[in-house]
Amino acid sequence: MKTDVVVIGGGVAGSASAFFLALQGLRVVVLDKTRFPRDKVCTSTVNPYAMTYLLKMGVMTELLKDGLLPITGMQGYSYEGSAYRGYYEPHYPFVNYGHTVPRYRLDSAFSNRVKQLSQVTLLEDWAVEEILYHGSRAVGVRGQHGGRPAEIKADFVIDAAGRGSIVARQKGLFEPMTDHVRYAVVCQFEGVEPPDPLFTIGTDDTIGPGYFCVFPVTDSIAIVGFIVDSALYERVKSDPSGWVDAYVRRESWVGREWLSPARRTTEVVTFGPLAFTTKTIAHNGILMVGDTTGFFDPLTGEGIGMAIRSGELAAETVAKLLNGGADWEREHARYEQTFLTEKAESLEQSRQMHRMLKRPAAYNRFVEALSRNQEAANWAARSFANMLPPGERVSGRLFELVTSKQ
Repeated sequence: MKTDVVVIGGGVAGSASAFFLALQGLRVVVLDKTRFPRDKVCTSTVNPYAMTYLLKMGVMTELLKDGLLPITGMQGYSYEGSAYRGYYEPHYPFVNYGHTVPRYRLDSAFSNRVKQLSQVTLLEDWAVEEILYHGSRAVGVRGQHGGRPAEIKADFVIDAAGRGSIVARQKGLFEPMTDHVRYAVVCQFEGVEPPDPLFTIGTDDTIGPGYFCVFPVTDSIAIVGFIVDSALYERVKSDPSGWVDAYVRRESWVGREWLSPARRTTEVVTFGPLAFTTKTIAHNGILMVGDTTGFFDPLTGEGIGMAIRSGELAAETVAKLLNGGADWEREHARYEQTFLTEKAESLEQSRQMHRMLKRPAAYNRFVEALSRNQEAANWAARSFANMLPPGERVSGRLFELVTSKQ
């Protein structure tokens, strides 16, 4: 088989890449080693930035049938239990709400959407084992399709395999972040009574410097997650279900009233360490997208939005190269610089928040300040949702807003 572009991985980043490549008039084959629907560890936050893409791409046409609860902002709780509420206003050019979409549903909706495109072929149960090269440039893949040897030739390869990337593994491109070691503990509850349709993130003396999150899916279902450090994870990993069930029933936990009538309906899934970097994300006719470009922490809820954005940028780069007249090395470097610059704003803000989480007194003061300043709280919500113009999403601006009305 020969195609213009082969995409390794059919999740959000891979499907988004295929969608935007098809808009560029290119033929695409998407390969995934599993079959849809499939699930994975994810807090499943789709913020207004990502939601705007999903609506434009037609992915929400299927998901709106699920009765998803519109999420209009976020709230944060301090170590002491004080809270702020920020809303996605003003919101132009984005929609002013998000959703929590269980990952198996999101991946399924994306894969169903790309199946509708005549220029895209999705092949499941296709495990890539080797990248094919002509000289130094990637020209296809070889592996197993349904347990049988298979090969696909292509003019370009997009790697959307995330942590399972064979390219990164063979070339040693992934490096762990030793200064930020966190683990995810995630499950779903039904019978939840959320007081507000908001994404909720908070901490306390039990899980700090980590944090908990309660993200409503519908008016009675929520995904509950904990991002914890190594010390706590050592205590959790032997019985994560028992630990979660005990934690959410604690008298002192701020979310107890929401979950007291609820029951856990899934196994508790754990995963980690979460944070890693990728040495290079563009080389030899291969562009990496989504989590294959590296991951820090789900605190800002941008994994899905950045996965889609990387696919869009990769598609523009590939189209320019395959239409001729562009320099491969220059366009590879431009893709890498553009995407990583956009991603860096999220990373900087997340790092700032984690520095405060390690200092309870500072984090308590921060939450208290936002609780008294609605403009700053709304700015924080929109910033976390990546709704601000490029270059404006800096922590200094937030602190200016906080201190201006104290």
